[in-house]
Amino acid sequence: MTRTAEVMDCWVDSGSMPCAQLHYPFENKELFEKNFPAQFISEAVDQTRGWFYTLLAISTAIFDTNPFENCIVLGHVLDKKGLKMSKSKGNVVDPFEVLDAQGADATRWHFYTASAPWLPTRFSVDDVSEAQRKFLSTLWNVYSFYVLYAELDQFNPLKYSNFESENVMDKWIMSKLNTLIKDVDDNLNSYQITPAALAIEEFTDELSNWYVRRNRARYWSEELTDDKIGAYVTLYRVLTTLVKVTSPFVPFISEEIYQNLVVNLDENATESVHLCTWPEVKENAIDKNLEEEMNLAYAIVKLGRSARNGSNIKNRQPLSKMLLSTDAIPEYYGDIIKDELNIKAVEFGADLSQYVNFEIKPNLPVLGRAYGKLIPGIRKEIASRNQMELAQKLQNGGTETIV
Repeated sequence: MTRTAEVMDCWVDSGSMPCAQLHYPFENKELFEKNFPAQFISEAVDQTRGWFYTLLAISTAIFDTNPFENCIVLGHVLDKKGLKMSKSKGNVVDPFEVLDAQGADATRWHFYTASAPWLPTRFSVDDVSEAQRKFLSTLWNVYSFYVLYAELDQFNPLKYSNFESENVMDKWIMSKLNTLIKDVDDNLNSYQITPAALAIEEFTDELSNWYVRRNRARYWSEELTDDKIGAYVTLYRVLTTLVKVTSPFVPFISEEIYQNLVVNLDENATESVHLCTWPEVKENAIDKNLEEEMNLAYAIVKLGRSARNGSNIKNRQPLSKMLLSTDAIPEYYGDIIKDELNIKAVEFGADLSQYVNFEIKPNLPVLGRAYGKLIPGIRKEIASRNQMELAQKLQNGGTETIV
């Protein structure tokens, strides 16, 4: 046996990958120059001193440049308690069992939304089930709702491709959809995967639990009125656009919905959602004022439900009045609030001083470093002010000077 002295670390091979894969510089010069440096690479954190390092070291030595433009360093996958998986501990989760039981889309969605990709991620059957419940089941339920009523009415959305709804709820959800397209596109262009996925999840929740919930009666009408057509057309456009946005994240359910809603209806349609172009943002459909007003109404409804639950008052029991400190919003939203919460009247701009007490306290970790021995005097001065007025002033973005 003879020892070969000229042996280098195996990671040198991996670090030489940009050149070695194309047999550069001996051939494929144009192809190499076209693809180097790479736009994006990704590996786990243990490659910091492995592949990432040798790529950078070799590229710097030979080309005096970075070998990649963007890199995501993945955190490790841990068990449900945050511990490293180990056969000896018996805490290893078989990924194939999870894939068989809950599917690849649910598994993918869990990793998108559980934490930023560079942080350690807990992985368990329960975690994947929660991801499936929060997003995939919600999306599928909205799709199933549309299909159920569209089949009953034998509604063909292709006949109404130029129809524009004037319904406020329809305009709101189309505005939210185009805002979503813009947000997801911006996040993906900067490799911010988790914020993009969470934006999709939030939109889908609002689509199901607010838009569809508020519009169910429109689909129950026996006649195909303009209002009913608007409801069908809007939900169809939202679903067929949404699956183009979700397709890079959850490819299988996106393809299933696309095939059933688009390909089965239109023989000229692109054969797969994964061959479609990314949706264009329709700026004229975005109405920020409308979004803010509807968001406020939705937030008020959720707070109202919480208040009812906290007082153990069921929604079927009507209440005479709801007091809100916020300024008035258009009457349309007030009607929504009354309907959702079973309340006879809503009073905006109400004086809540007789119902709510505020106690303003200084943020000691911040102020303590800056003012030290002056803190007792600052505390005393804050306590001497009208707490309700001070709270409202600060909540509205105002400032207070203490001398």
